[in-house]
Amino acid sequence: MKDSLIIHRRFQGPANSGNGGYVCGRLASYIQGPATVRLKSPPRLETELHVHRNATGLTLLGEMTARVDQAAQAAAEHVVIGWELEREGRKHHTGTALFDAAGICIAKARATWLEVPSPA
Repeated sequence: MKDSLIIHRRFQGPANSGNGGYVCGRLASYIQGPATVRLKSPPRLETELHVHRNATGLTLLGEMTARVDQAAQAAAEHVVIGWELEREGRKHHTGTALFDAAGICIAKARATWLEVPSPA
């Protein structure tokens, strides 16, 4: 199951970032039972943050860097591929690429996903 979270500007804390207490509370709501949430960077405002749940818990998108060389056409066919680059405990480093119908890579990204285990 995939969920998303947007921190709206009215919940701004320090300049251009979400209020830490509010954001931690929102993230903790995805975990059943007691939760500890640590923010390692300022949470962005008005940006979709992805939360992925699986059988062992949930996965939060920690960071993503992307390069878009050409905009994807809405009605055109595209191919998306993804792969795991590395795993460090609960951190999953992944790569993603987007290709147009001619097989030309038009965008690529690197992301870090953080696995949050479900309580026993």
